[in-house]
Amino acid sequence: MRADIPAFAILTRWALLLALAVQLSITGAGVITIPLLVVALGVWNLWLSLRWLRGQAWPRQDLIEVAVDFIFAVAQFYFSRTVLGPLVWLGMFPVIRAAWTFGLGGGLAAGVLTAAAFAALAAIDVPLAQVPLLMLLPALAFLVVGSLLGFWGRQVDFSVREQQQMGDYQRLETARRDRERAQTLFAITQQVNASLVFEQVLENALDVGSKAFVDPHENVTRTLGAVLLFDEGGLRVAAARHLSAQDLGRVLPGQQGALAQLLQQGEPQQVPMPSKDDEFKLLAGLHNSQSLYALPLVSGLDLFGVLFFAHPEANFFTLERCELAGVIARQLMGALQNAQLYEALTEEKERIAHIQEQARQQLARNLHDGPTQNVAAIAMRINLARRLLAKDAAAASEELYKVEDLSRRTTKEMRFMLFTLRPQALEASGLCVALDDLAKHAEETYGYTVKVEADPEAEARMDRGKQGVVFSIASEALENAYRFAQASNVVVRLSKQDGNISLLEVQDDGAPRPAQTDKLDILQERTNLISGILRLDSAGGKGTRLRVWVPLTEQAADRLRRGEV
Repeated sequence: MRADIPAFAILTRWALLLALAVQLSITGAGVITIPLLVVALGVWNLWLSLRWLRGQAWPRQDLIEVAVDFIFAVAQFYFSRTVLGPLVWLGMFPVIRAAWTFGLGGGLAAGVLTAAAFAALAAIDVPLAQVPLLMLLPALAFLVVGSLLGFWGRQVDFSVREQQQMGDYQRLETARRDRERAQTLFAITQQVNASLVFEQVLENALDVGSKAFVDPHENVTRTLGAVLLFDEGGLRVAAARHLSAQDLGRVLPGQQGALAQLLQQGEPQQVPMPSKDDEFKLLAGLHNSQSLYALPLVSGLDLFGVLFFAHPEANFFTLERCELAGVIARQLMGALQNAQLYEALTEEKERIAHIQEQARQQLARNLHDGPTQNVAAIAMRINLARRLLAKDAAAASEELYKVEDLSRRTTKEMRFMLFTLRPQALEASGLCVALDDLAKHAEETYGYTVKVEADPEAEARMDRGKQGVVFSIASEALENAYRFAQASNVVVRLSKQDGNISLLEVQDDGAPRPAQTDKLDILQERTNLISGILRLDSAGGKGTRLRVWVPLTEQAADRLRRGEV
């Protein structure tokens, strides 16, 4: 059943009831039963109207309505008691409903059935032989109306079904396109993000674009593409697809034409004839292209470069293709950021491994230069003392005293090394307390005086990781003051500077010394770990002064990188 039939039937019935009411008001009802039937049918139609507004319906409601209309028409005809009276047209009630609902066959069947019922009732008042002649005109009217409405209803039904099928086809086609678009976007995301290597990410994005812009009637792509990244002097062609070999690496100034407009506005640009553009014409591979679409590679407010695709056909980049290019650009920008982050993490991992290797080598050198040689010297002196015992007891005793003193100094150096490797005070109480302990261990080990001036506020916002690095820098500086400067006094200061920056200073009064490359590298690498700035000053008669600025926030780190110290 068509969706418009219930509404049409209800409206038609209201129209017929209105016409009947007007007729009865003019001609008179004759008997009370006739207006009562009209009221009853009006109540029935009102109920149907309310159910239709609520979207409610019975099973086979169409048959029920035809039956009720038929009963109403027969009852009204019966009570009017006239064969060709003013109410004979009421037979149209079931005929119209059946014809509109069931088509030509339904209309003819309802017309025949209604005419037969009216003829049977007419036989009550007129001779049977006169009934066919008297009912001929009403029967023909019923059949004609049933035929016409049935045929028209079938045509309307066919048209409605055709529209429904067209709507279903359009919905299916839209769903298919949405599904294909989703699959395309998924493929783009998957392929562009398939690698964390910077150069490979660029190649993947261009491959995706070449495949995405293939025409259905083409077997191969004719789309050209390139990624331009900022370089000295302008935008460099960092990666390309189907451009000439001489275009790769070429730098476009970005000061004229579509490129300049894109850089100024930060919006994608359609270039109808790239071979005539002020700068795109510099790329030999674009001389046969009739259309080009360029997009900025943007992250937040930062512009990193330009992605463009070109094609030999004019007006190739439709709205849908431009949207697809925008998706590729966004995915490319995200993949590039991931690749940059991965490269930065890889470099950081390698740098940390390098620092650890340097620390191991430094520890090995310290052990070799200090405790290891001392242990070897102890063994030699004990051997000498053993030989002297039989010849000169006093000399042997003196040698043993030297062995004892060397053993004590070696033990102190070993304890100092162990302390600097894992300072428990740093983990338990923080940097200021750890520096005090470091000073005590340095005085006991090396015999010079160490004064610590540490401001607790300087370590208040410094995380434990940075505190550990600052501690290792201070311990390295104290060891260097003894080994290379023979200092007598060392001052260690930790102070709070403006702009969320802390400053570590280690000042000694030893002899000036040339910078030890390996030592300085270790200090510089450790300073880089905390994004700090290292300065080492050594002048005659003034000793050596080491300063390390430690940023406590990212903003402070940016200020240090800009040289604002």
